[in-house]
Amino acid sequence: KGEREREKKHREVLPSCRFTVNFFFSIYPSSSVILSVFLSFSLCLSLSLSVCQSLSLSPGYRHTKKKNFAPSVWAIDCEMCYTAGGVELIRVTVVNFMGEKALDMLVRPDHRILDYNTRFSGLTRKDLIEVQNTLEDAQKSVLRIVSEDCYIIGHSLESDLHALKITHGNVVDTSILYFGGEFKRGLATLSAEYLGRIIQSEDSGHDSTEDAIAALDLVKHKLKEKENIKL
Repeated sequence: KGEREREKKHREVLPSCRFTVNFFFSIYPSSSVILSVFLSFSLCLSLSLSVCQSLSLSPGYRHTKKKNFAPSVWAIDCEMCYTAGGVELIRVTVVNFMGEKALDMLVRPDHRILDYNTRFSGLTRKDLIEVQNTLEDAQKSVLRIVSEDCYIIGHSLESDLHALKITHGNVVDTSILYFGGEFKRGLATLSAEYLGRIIQSEDSGHDSTEDAIAALDLVKHKLKEKENIKL
């Protein structure tokens, strides 16, 4: 049964791979750009598929569905805290390809919060004390926006999708796209080096909108650096 499930997943991947090529050809007709960028994107895709295969049947996880609208590109960033049940989602932000905010939701964890992780999450007890949105609410909101054919951009996306308990096949992960060798490079480091933009500098924590836009702009930069493409 396990082998049949894996074969089924691989068959489902083929349309995703075709979509990847067709999507970027439709926006960026230069074949040299497509080839070089697609090679990097293929690595992101193959790594994400192994995650999807291992998590898609896990309790509580949901997979993106096909929708009757044109595929699009979204950037996602999540913030998490530490609870009695482990690491749980407390904020999810989604922006479109133009960097416009489509979703910014605070989420009440299922378990008692032990550490708000404010240094990174940017959130405190005061921010969450009246929040009623659950993980299921967050999943439904994301799944209304992101279809199976859409592309998700982010940095170390496995953490965000794991917190959301959502699996998705079409991803561009900037931690892989800009992989520096033995270790992943941080989003703030990449943003400063390639975008000339300082992020995550506040003692009050990260801003998920700022981080999502930074990941999005790093992907645009990767496209621009190959040829002079106006985005």
